Amino acid sequence: MNKHIWGVQMKKLSFKKTTAVAESMEKHAEQNLGSESGWLMDEQMSAVEELDDTGKEKKEQLKKDKIKKEKVKKEKIKKEKTENGNQSGKKWDFKRFAADMEQKKQDGKILKGHSKMKIKISGKIFVCFLVPIGFMILVGVISFTKAKQGLNEKFADSTRQTIGMAVEYLDVYSDVAKSEGMRYAFDKNLDPYFLGMYKKDPIVQSQTCTNTRTGIMAAQSYNSVIGDVHMITNSGIPMITTYTEKKIDGIFASYKEEMLALSEDGRNIPTWIFEHPSIDAALDKPEKNYFMSYQIPTLNRFGIVVVDVRSDAVESILSGMNFGKGSLVGFVTPDGKELINDCSSGEMNIYLAQEPVFSTQDFFTKTIESEELNDSYNVKYNGVNYLYLYNKSEATGVILCTLIPLSTVTGQAESIKSITVTLVILATIIAFVIGTMISLGIQRNMK
Repeated sequence: MNKHIWGVQMKKLSFKKTTAVAESMEKHAEQNLGSESGWLMDEQMSAVEELDDTGKEKKEQLKKDKIKKEKVKKEKIKKEKTENGNQSGKKWDFKRFAADMEQKKQDGKILKGHSKMKIKISGKIFVCFLVPIGFMILVGVISFTKAKQGLNEKFADSTRQTIGMAVEYLDVYSDVAKSEGMRYAFDKNLDPYFLGMYKKDPIVQSQTCTNTRTGIMAAQSYNSVIGDVHMITNSGIPMITTYTEKKIDGIFASYKEEMLALSEDGRNIPTWIFEHPSIDAALDKPEKNYFMSYQIPTLNRFGIVVVDVRSDAVESILSGMNFGKGSLVGFVTPDGKELINDCSSGEMNIYLAQEPVFSTQDFFTKTIESEELNDSYNVKYNGVNYLYLYNKSEATGVILCTLIPLSTVTGQAESIKSITVTLVILATIIAFVIGTMISLGIQRNMK
């Protein structure tokens, strides 16, 4: 490198000398312009021009050499850097790896942040849709509760009116039987018969018995409520009854004793009875085709008139009351006899219960003890929840009891519940689908 610099300097010095010689010769020529010959001057100028051309060529050659050397120098430096880079490759790769890992970590954080943001946005969208659905559920629950209460009350009121009318019908029947009994009990034409004044005149006695029986049967023909009518006489006087034409000796003494045993005060026979075994035995009557009987002493108190109320007349009242599958309706008498309309199978089945249905239940005991003529409340019967209603007959003491499954009472409310549940499920599905579509659209825009 030093040699190269020295050579360049020598060339510069030679160029300077050549230039100085040329300038000196030019000055000398000017001084000797007049004395020297022209040919010498021309020769000197030619030599100077040759020297100038040689200097220019050298200058251009030096410039080319300089450019070439600089190019070689750059290539050499580039080669050295490449070699140095290869020698320290392991260290550079580690740094790059560390830098790549850091970048990936940052990218992961960004992606994680984006994911969390997407989840938050999706969650908020679903919450926005679920809030009105929650209110819909709340409205459904409130509607179901209110509807259930309202239907329960309305159903109870409606049923209470129905069984109230049924008891009124029974009271009407009792009034018919009562008026018929009083008609014969206060018939003065029958007083001699009950007193035994026709014992000495069998013909009159027989005619009186036949005519009275015929008149009673005529009344029965247009009255579907009245059953058999019995006139209880003393021993030695034939009883008057529509059941048979046979002459049956009177049983007044034994019958009165039997009835007084059922009396509350022990002095007056009960007005309403629900069976009369002594009469049935005396008449040899196998079937009890009566539900209850009205009885009243005769005006002279030597006889008793008994009027039966037909069982099928009372059954007709029950047949008009069907409160749905599983319901039970029944007339319960003070002595525990029960005429039941059983709709457990969905069809009416009216029968005289051989085993008690209502009378042995705690809620019926509560009914007897209650001073209310009618009431209703929820009870459990045979493990099932029922609406229990009752209505008492003040005239006869008969209680009409009703058991209706609560599922029947609130059936319409259950339909409201089913509709609400269906709509809520449908709304939830629709909200999920719409929320998912909106969330996916937002996620695509965020990418």
